[in-house]
Amino acid sequence: MQNVLPFNDPDADIIICSSDGVKFRTFKSNLAQISLVFKTMFTLPQSSPHADSEDYEDGIQVVRVSETAHVLNALLMICLPGAAHSDSKCVALAVEVLLAVRKYDMDSLLACAGIAFDDAMMEKPVLAYFLACQHGLEGKARDAARDFEDSACSSYSVQKWWAKYIKSVRDRLEGGAWEGVVQEKDALRFFMAEGPDCRTCRSAAVDSISAFAKALSAEMTKVLDGVVFNYAE
Repeated sequence: MQNVLPFNDPDADIIICSSDGVKFRTFKSNLAQISLVFKTMFTLPQSSPHADSEDYEDGIQVVRVSETAHVLNALLMICLPGAAHSDSKCVALAVEVLLAVRKYDMDSLLACAGIAFDDAMMEKPVLAYFLACQHGLEGKARDAARDFEDSACSSYSVQKWWAKYIKSVRDRLEGGAWEGVVQEKDALRFFMAEGPDCRTCRSAAVDSISAFAKALSAEMTKVLDGVVFNYAE
């Protein structure tokens, strides 16, 4: 796919390719200064470029990573000399960038990525807490919990898609059915129809909704299995 500004420099000596196929042209020297992982990678012997090799493009090595283009763009932007932290208020993106900073041993960017998370957390501390717990970011989870404690309850509202999904579950339970009531696909249907437009949020939501559906289904089964019926003799 097409290179992304400002990562389309024809003089670049490395191409980082996202999981969804977007290529970012940048410089080894910059990445090696910031990331111990990339610094080590660039010291390893490399194979010779071949015309039909997917590991090279225009004679430049292509490194494929697991991050999406949205996350990779945000990560590489803060790697640029003199760059400030991201001003995005998307909690999911801030978490993904923070995880990538840790993954690639970019110690000098930890503070920058942490500030971006804290800024986004102020907008949605509950979501920040959930995502921090999900990804093992214990310190950030505590920060989000404290931020939520200091927030007014009136500043929060239930997402419409979530309210509709929970109501549909309740209605089916009240109708006498319970087996198969909690369906991951139903929750995803409501989310895709009326959920937020943020690409990172939508990507992260699939795993979150799946985990919730499984947990709720297991809890319902546990409660129902404990019901004791007293039959008249």
